[in-house]
Amino acid sequence: MKAIKILTMAALATAVFASCSNDEDLAQSNYPMDNVVRIMTSVDGMNTRASYGNSTDNLSSFGFCIHNAGSTKYTYDNIQVTKEGGNWNPATQMLWQNSTTAVDILAYAPYQETTEDANGKVKVFGKPDYVFSVKADQSGAEDYSSDLIVYKQTGFTPGSELNTSKAVDVTFTHLLSQLNLTIELRDQFNTNNNTVTKEFVTDVKVNGTIISSKVDFSASPISVQVGTQAAAITPETTGFTPAENATAHAVFNYSAIVIPQTVTAGNFSISFKVNNTEYIWTATDDVDFVSGKKHDLHLFVGNDVVQGGAITANPWGEENITEKETD
Repeated sequence: MKAIKILTMAALATAVFASCSNDEDLAQSNYPMDNVVRIMTSVDGMNTRASYGNSTDNLSSFGFCIHNAGSTKYTYDNIQVTKEGGNWNPATQMLWQNSTTAVDILAYAPYQETTEDANGKVKVFGKPDYVFSVKADQSGAEDYSSDLIVYKQTGFTPGSELNTSKAVDVTFTHLLSQLNLTIELRDQFNTNNNTVTKEFVTDVKVNGTIISSKVDFSASPISVQVGTQAAAITPETTGFTPAENATAHAVFNYSAIVIPQTVTAGNFSISFKVNNTEYIWTATDDVDFVSGKKHDLHLFVGNDVVQGGAITANPWGEENITEKETD
């Protein structure tokens, strides 16, 4: 009888220990009891007015896909997710199948409504030739439609990869390229007859790039192939610094989103007017616009000459030192 009591107590202790362990597992798990898919967002990269920068404050909606290879019931394609207050709400409620089934996730912005062809809806997830173009006129400070941001994760397991808010952390990255242009006027323009104001430089154009592309959402990482439609881009004006005195330089800043591509020597140029006089700077080397990078070009303008520094490239979010003037 004593042996039976000892065994019973041991079994009870084991059961209590197992119960505590299960409670700990549940407490540590971020998986939601209702299986509902929840989303939180951020953007890798620097803050610039011409793009979403490193915040989704200016993002109003995006497309979201979940691909569950074993279940069409728990597969969702191009669901529009919109911001309401501080929350992201999908147009269709999405559910996880369970905490352990791995899925593939895709998100992108700006959102485009799913089109249809003769066979029905054209899916976004896995699409190798998603058509996207940047705008030729990017002068609007509140227009973010040229900045294509993306997120993709394969093999996502909800039970172990949701955050403490039981949500998917969607960290967007910039898929395209950014050109930051600086036009610096030498002190020859600081005369008694001319006051250099922000209207002194006009008609700024980025010439020689193709503005259309096809995005491969099936690739890991997502890639972009340059298209065929070429057009001059009107960049956004992002800043103006007046000359402080007669020997100082006035500085004008611009920014544009560019499809990743290589523009051969002699075909990439910047044109503009200074006090109604036309100027043009042309690159004498190939110019490589790289996906996910910002490119800086600094032009120095005299009365009858434009000199340019080398175009430098850095990850979107890192500062750089521009090389000074070359002929």
